[in-house]
Amino acid sequence: MSHNRNDSLQSNASTLSTLTSCSSESSVKLYEEKLKPSIDALKLEESDTPIQELADKAETIIKEKFASHPSSIYTHTKDSKGISVGLDKVMLAMLTCADEGGGESGKRYVACAILACSKEKDEIEALQALGTTWLTHLLFIFKTTRGHGNQPNETPSDIATPTIDETASYLREGAGNRAKSFRDDVLLRDGYTCVLTGFEDWSHPQPSYNTPRVRLNGAHILRRAICQFDDSKSVSHPTIRSKVFVGQTLFINYTQYKSAVTTFDILVNFTRIPVKNLEELHERIDDADNGITLQSDARDGFDNFHWCLKQTETEHVYDLKVFTCVGILKKPENNRITFR
Repeated sequence: MSHNRNDSLQSNASTLSTLTSCSSESSVKLYEEKLKPSIDALKLEESDTPIQELADKAETIIKEKFASHPSSIYTHTKDSKGISVGLDKVMLAMLTCADEGGGESGKRYVACAILACSKEKDEIEALQALGTTWLTHLLFIFKTTRGHGNQPNETPSDIATPTIDETASYLREGAGNRAKSFRDDVLLRDGYTCVLTGFEDWSHPQPSYNTPRVRLNGAHILRRAICQFDDSKSVSHPTIRSKVFVGQTLFINYTQYKSAVTTFDILVNFTRIPVKNLEELHERIDDADNGITLQSDARDGFDNFHWCLKQTETEHVYDLKVFTCVGILKKPENNRITFR
């Protein structure tokens, strides 16, 4: 996200009564049924169009048609506390930063998604649904560690997501099963050393004489909340469906499952992560390659998006990108980190 990514998120309980929000569930329904097919068609149709031309058109739509409309404000209330989010700012930030996460392909997806909304009969409703889906099924998942079981404004329905049957077998066990060994695996991979500060863990087998030793932690890159959905409820629940895998009956919370699949779809398009990796994500979420070793203050800064690592042209080499100087006691040499 941009340096001003928090400008769109503000406590605003006093005005919640005057604001309305499209529910997360109804937004996903519109996204899956109408927008996604249109996005895929546009990506093919505009495959030869320069990416900046598409991005400029998308930016114009957001700024001139959506930003000033009341529907551009998303609101959510929990425990009598409310927040409001400018969906237009979220969408513009995704458009601006897409090339950092998914290159030209990621930016083309964001631009085509916005352009697809302009082709709908109710353009504002489509833009609201797109922004809400991106917010609740991507940003909320990462920013608040919100799982798929407690999406805001949930209104269960029986709408089937097209990719559910294709990915069901990969998600039947829920989140990864290596949580207990995650820290040890990441520590071993990173040589018992904080990748940001160079400080060593107390358990380092051959500690350096002049290097501070602290308690290090393993931080997830893709958060476990992505894979968290409940598959243990009774089949009598209205949002539960059963599926059979090689003689074994599986009961799935259908609503939470749809939410997870939608998040996967956005990640595939926005970050260019291969579909195969996402299909296996629930099994690999606690693998060492989804983690980095950090001391507690650096981890807090990483989890709260105060800093990140930006990929360079060299494989396994990343540049440190600082948004706010929080949780950084010591920067790596030349602001560059190499994973070996």
